[in-house]
Amino acid sequence: MPLSDTAGVVAQTNTIATSGTYFISASAMPFVSSDGTFAFCFDTLASSGTASQYGGAFATGNYVSASISDVLFVEAGDSVQLLCYASGSSSEAFDAGITATLINRPDAAKKKHSRHRHEAPGTAPVSLELVSQRRTYTMGAPPRPFNWVAYLSALTRESFFTF
Repeated sequence: MPLSDTAGVVAQTNTIATSGTYFISASAMPFVSSDGTFAFCFDTLASSGTASQYGGAFATGNYVSASISDVLFVEAGDSVQLLCYASGSSSEAFDAGITATLINRPDAAKKKHSRHRHEAPGTAPVSLELVSQRRTYTMGAPPRPFNWVAYLSALTRESFFTF
């Protein structure tokens, strides 16, 4: 597909059926002609035309990679487009593609209730068993603030750890 200094659509998703947050992955391989100096691409919603993320590079007489990763909220009925532009009289875009993957729907965001009570760090009961000299030690939550090495040493009257 020929490119000019005005952005043109090189790839587009189908119409989005479900409103929500989408992960966008797009790429193209523009060729910058020998009289050109750059090629860039960006993703946008078809409804707005406003650039979101860019990819591309400055080059002359060579291919450049234009890769884009983005996250956009897309309304049902809209689509996501990849637009590219380049300098040079015979610059072209090759192998352009775009995908939009639904990652979150507003109507599916139901509050989930935990079956477990949440507690501040270090206050939840701890169960730890140590086996030393054929004896087993069981303990509950350590005192705050705690030093595990000192706590375990005090329980067993010996030092298990060396640093």
